Amino acid sequence: VVVEGLVPAVIPVVVIAGIMLGVMTPTESGAVAAILSLVLGFVYRELRLKDLAPILLGVATNTATITGLIAAASVLSWVLAFQGVPDLVVDYLAGLTSSPFVFLLLVIGMMVLLGMFLESISVLIVVVPLLMPVVTQLGIDPIHFGVVCTVATVIGLVTPPVGPGLYIAMVQADLRMGPLFKATLPFLLAVLAVMVLIAAVPALSTWLPAVTAR
Repeated sequence: VVVEGLVPAVIPVVVIAGIMLGVMTPTESGAVAAILSLVLGFVYRELRLKDLAPILLGVATNTATITGLIAAASVLSWVLAFQGVPDLVVDYLAGLTSSPFVFLLLVIGMMVLLGMFLESISVLIVVVPLLMPVVTQLGIDPIHFGVVCTVATVIGLVTPPVGPGLYIAMVQADLRMGPLFKATLPFLLAVLAVMVLIAAVPALSTWLPAVTAR
């Protein structure tokens, strides 16, 4: 039983190794993981050919739903960027404090807040370049800042009302948004606590790049 369970465990190893070695992009690694899962499903006889049609229909429906949400969030991001809202937010943050730690806390709050309404990748693309002059002025390590922004954006993925990650879980678990978010709230609070720790201790973000650069 243990050996049989180890074979499916190879899938995340292949995904992570492929990305880390530069062999696959995250999107390509996801496709490879799906193919491996399909093959193992037939190997373990948990899937049959007649099961493929409803599975593919379900995947197509879920993908269309999530893609529609991301598309709507991207349009909203473009509208806000066109109206100069991110510029106003950045200027406001820059004038609030001269402390790098407090600034990073404000950035975390802003990224999570924007992640509640906008698609996360759009938030990174629009906001991060605007914040970089302030980051340089405050002497914050760019790698440290990038890690903070990335983790904060991930929090936005599971924060209502947009939260694409929550919608994926809703579809898969057949749950409503309210109960699902209530169940994930303790984990979300734990991640926020880790975020504050990362912001307070830059070495947590910079030690590995420093080691690999030697």
